[in-house]
Amino acid sequence: MFPAQKRINATDLPSAQQKLDMFAMTIDQLKAAGYVYIGLDHFALPSDELVDALYEGTLQRNFQGYTTHSDTDLVSLGVSAISSFDRLFTQNVKTLDEYYNHIRSGKLPISRGVELDDDDCLRREAIQQIMCCNELDFDDLDAELHCQSEPHFSEEVERLLPLEQDGLIRRAGRKISLTAKGRFLARIVAMVFDKASQHLTRQRFSRVI
Repeated sequence: MFPAQKRINATDLPSAQQKLDMFAMTIDQLKAAGYVYIGLDHFALPSDELVDALYEGTLQRNFQGYTTHSDTDLVSLGVSAISSFDRLFTQNVKTLDEYYNHIRSGKLPISRGVELDDDDCLRREAIQQIMCCNELDFDDLDAELHCQSEPHFSEEVERLLPLEQDGLIRRAGRKISLTAKGRFLARIVAMVFDKASQHLTRQRFSRVI
């Protein structure tokens, strides 16, 4: 992504397994200190509203991370910031000069936008369930979006098989649940439903880790 990263010697970095071991140790240390593992790299004390949302199944996630707020528009300020409004995502310009020029001209500093179609919205909800509820329930998707989600995701379900064999997920009826190990790698499971990540390999999995 950035030129300075090319100066890093990849052989000096920890392996995927070493990263997982360090992450597991971190989780154990924080749990011992009284924190609750929310997901990915987020932790909170038991009194935090994020913990309540996790246990109640109402946890949400946006560009800022995990949150308790759902169905709200997100207005983001600053260079490269991403906003969301129902079916629309917009991103601001990426340099300060461009940003200031837009503001001085009385224009919104937006450089690009994406309008979601029905397939995008279905995938967004599937990914949200995986990242926030640690499961994907096709019955819930069908009821919420008035669709037939499991046939729609037939190819994605096939691509989940290696993850099931690796012990990251388990299937029971029309529900796919993350295992304890799978919670560490929830992003990998969610990527299966991302159109931009249709051709995943184990090498790419290790890069995510």
